[in-house]
Amino acid sequence: MIFKRTQRGLTLIETLGALALASILLVGFSSAVAAWLDDAKGQQTSLHQAQVAVAASKYIAAKHAELLLNTTGGAAAAISAAQLQADGFLPEGFSGTNAFGQAACVLVLQTVPGKLDALVATHGGTAIPERDLPQMAMQAGQGGGYISAAAPGLARGASWALPTTSYRDIACGAGAPVLTGAASDGGHLVSNLLHDGPGQLPQDFLSREAVPGRPEANRMNTPLHLAPGTGAQAVEDDAADPRCTAAGGDGKVAVDASGRMLSCQAGVWRRQGSGFWRDPVPSHASLPASGNQAGETRMVTGLNRAFTWSGAAWEALAVDRNGDFLVPETLRANFIRVSRTVVKNTACAPDGAIASDATGLALSCQSGQWRNPLEFRLSALVYDQEWTAHVGDGTVVDTYIDLTALPGPRPLYLTGYAFCHATGYPRAYAYVNMLDAANNGYIAGGCMSRPDNGGAGVLNKGSFGLQEIPENVTRLRLHREVEVGAGPTDYINIAIKIYTSE
Repeated sequence: MIFKRTQRGLTLIETLGALALASILLVGFSSAVAAWLDDAKGQQTSLHQAQVAVAASKYIAAKHAELLLNTTGGAAAAISAAQLQADGFLPEGFSGTNAFGQAACVLVLQTVPGKLDALVATHGGTAIPERDLPQMAMQAGQGGGYISAAAPGLARGASWALPTTSYRDIACGAGAPVLTGAASDGGHLVSNLLHDGPGQLPQDFLSREAVPGRPEANRMNTPLHLAPGTGAQAVEDDAADPRCTAAGGDGKVAVDASGRMLSCQAGVWRRQGSGFWRDPVPSHASLPASGNQAGETRMVTGLNRAFTWSGAAWEALAVDRNGDFLVPETLRANFIRVSRTVVKNTACAPDGAIASDATGLALSCQSGQWRNPLEFRLSALVYDQEWTAHVGDGTVVDTYIDLTALPGPRPLYLTGYAFCHATGYPRAYAYVNMLDAANNGYIAGGCMSRPDNGGAGVLNKGSFGLQEIPENVTRLRLHREVEVGAGPTDYINIAIKIYTSE
């Protein structure tokens, strides 16, 4: 009888085969994982470069005028990622280096006056493998490129190539130069902003800053729509809106629910037109008596006149409801045409009114009568005095008259006469001198006599023509003198009269 034994388990050969197959699978899986990790690392590096390039473009646009000034005469500007982050162009927490430990720096030159060129270059860290550089550059956004170790003096992208000569030996902060042209420049990403910087901005974008030579960069070609019912809506006279504060909101614009333009002024949303032109009302009585702001203006349609709120009452901007035109200060005009015709020297009211007679001569209302402003009338005699002096002993006689003590309206008018008689060489003379508060003045009139031959008598008469006393004259000085040695018949005589006017 024959017995058969069934074999169970694995033979050594089968075991070795299974182990070999598992090893092959493990190696393939490890390679796939490594490739996946390298790809993820490359994508993160490209994204990091793209973010820095976008931030650099925005920084250059915002600081364009400052960069133009700092790069004149061939100077270069270097902006680190930390500076972009500090100025708000990169988010908080943004890494200063990419996945290869390379730091980014924005190198800015002004190769042509008024035009900025920029290169975002990475430096330091671990060199990126040559096989991965082209793919990473393609994923680094517009202008993305790289520097190969095989050609360390040349930056290249998909459609551009740029020698790095102009960008070499520029340090980013206190560190070493970013680019030197040496082999160490290879294995790094770059971004060329020549076509993205100010001066070459795409036409589809509006620049926040002035762009020299490109006024269209600050011009809208279509209506700007601030839609009611969205975040662009605000409430007129709202002083509690945190979007409109006196500290940092002035100048913001919004719309109300009806689409009317509002602007933030001193922490309050105000209607445009400075927020002080309000809706018209039909009559003066319809003007609101409360809730008004000083300077607020409304049109009264029934009068076709504008009124402004003074803080206490509505004041007419021009002609008021009674047809009166009030100018608190100075009225200036090329011509003033007076339409009212009056008769000279007839009654009028109020004083200060202006009209004209039938010939067009301007008249003013003075003391209740229409008068010619160039004419005057003498009214009250407020001073009348005469003095005589005979044989002299050499004494000088001065008499002072205080004009401020005289009654009546001004100006005052002076008239008078003087006689001077002399028979010998000693003089006989007299005069009236007008003096201001500082004793400056001039002689209004007088007389003086002295004969050429002794014994001959000479009489001179001086008349004071009617004259206006200047407003700054405060007193009169009457000087009289008959010199020593005069004859017994020598004398002087002087008389003055002072009138008020109307």
